[in-house]
Amino acid sequence: MKRILLVLFICLLLISFVTLFLPVRPGNLNTYISEFAIYNSPGQVYRFSWWETFGLSFTVRIQINDNGTADLFFRGEFLPHRGPLRSGRRRLNEIETLDFLHLLDETDFWSLPTEIDRIGVDGHRVIFEGIEDGTYHIVNRWVPTSDDPVSEIRQFFFDLAGQQFPVSRTLIRLTVAFAVSIVSMLGIVKLVGSRRSA
Repeated sequence: MKRILLVLFICLLLISFVTLFLPVRPGNLNTYISEFAIYNSPGQVYRFSWWETFGLSFTVRIQINDNGTADLFFRGEFLPHRGPLRSGRRRLNEIETLDFLHLLDETDFWSLPTEIDRIGVDGHRVIFEGIEDGTYHIVNRWVPTSDDPVSEIRQFFFDLAGQQFPVSRTLIRLTVAFAVSIVSMLGIVKLVGSRRSA
């Protein structure tokens, strides 16, 4: 019986270990690179990419559908100030899609300069790109300032990712996995100790 319990605790420990560390593995430019190039995509496609100096990153791609909705694709490991997240896909309704298109008009995205003379060592980089009717545009910023419209685009995507991919589920999963790993380790130690003393 003790042997069965030991195997069970070891299995639980391995499962909880994978659950704890798989979704929060260090991010890097691979998050961005693993996405396909959108500059020759048909239709209307937009992509927001964000990463920190030390590797935490995420990418959100929006594909506008003919029916007024949009498909939202998230890829990455981390959302700033909210915690770890997994990749996923969601559908934006017509109102949410209109809000996004309004943001493009409000920030005059298609007229924004691709780059500005700003660079740093410790911070984050934002890239936002879009294609519509064969016209492609990209903006690349190092820590956008508050007066740069790209900072408004950045905040929109932070909020959007936070709403569409709630952190609470991830935190609950990680909390349960952490608790299971602690119980498993204690069980393994107790069983191994009792076998040695027997």
